[in-house]
Amino acid sequence: MANPHPLTAGNVHWRLAMLKAQFTKGRANRRRCIATKRDGTPCGMLAMTRYRLFVCGAHGGYAAVARMKRRRAVERCSPRRRKS
Repeated sequence: MANPHPLTAGNVHWRLAMLKAQFTKGRANRRRCIATKRDGTPCGMLAMTRYRLFVCGAHGGYAAVARMKRRRAVERCSPRRRKS
C-alpha cells in the first residue's frame, strides 16, 4: 500500500518557504528560557513567546501573564471552607 501522506503532498509554496526559512520541526529553532536554575545550569525550556516573554512558565512566566490579565492565575489549592 502506498504512503497516504507522501512528502510531495501539500502546498508546494509553503514547503519552499519553510525550506528557505530553514524551518525544522520540534525545538530546534525556538526561543529558550534565559533563566538560570539553582544549580547554575541554564533552564533550556521553551520561553513563553506568545506573551512576549523570555522565560518559561516555571521561572515566572505564568505569574507575569496573570499580572498582565491575559490569563487567570493557577489556583494550586482550594480555599478552606469554614464549618458552621
